[in-house]
Amino acid sequence: QTYFMEEDLESLFAIVPRSLQWCDKSPHILNLVGRMLYSLELYLAAIPYLQASLDCYINRTYNSNLSCQFETFSTSFDFLAIEAFYLQGCCYIALNRLDEAVISLEKCLSTNCEFSDAREKIVNNAREKILLIRENIDRNLKI
Repeated sequence: QTYFMEEDLESLFAIVPRSLQWCDKSPHILNLVGRMLYSLELYLAAIPYLQASLDCYINRTYNSNLSCQFETFSTSFDFLAIEAFYLQGCCYIALNRLDEAVISLEKCLSTNCEFSDAREKIVNNAREKILLIRENIDRNLKI
């Protein structure tokens, strides 16, 4: 996370493969990789990492290598799901896969979380993106 925030891509690229090797089902790491690839505009590459993080959320599992259940950090886990749904929707928008974008963004809106400021920003952005997509679709249908 620190390397990502400091935009130290060299260190990030050095540590990510090892992190994925050790914790292949860590939603924190999977989200970070998805966010990193999204920020590099590698949208198609980001989607599988975000989906893997969401699979952890849906199945409520943390790391299959350790066979742990992810229960004690549920609020944090919910926030990771909001972020993953949102970024996945943004990737689909960039790839002009608008139906899939709306589905991901609507799931973002329906996920509950207590991180109010960050969640509110993400949810508001998701709402705006859905409205823009629907307006564009309506405009295209009228033409």
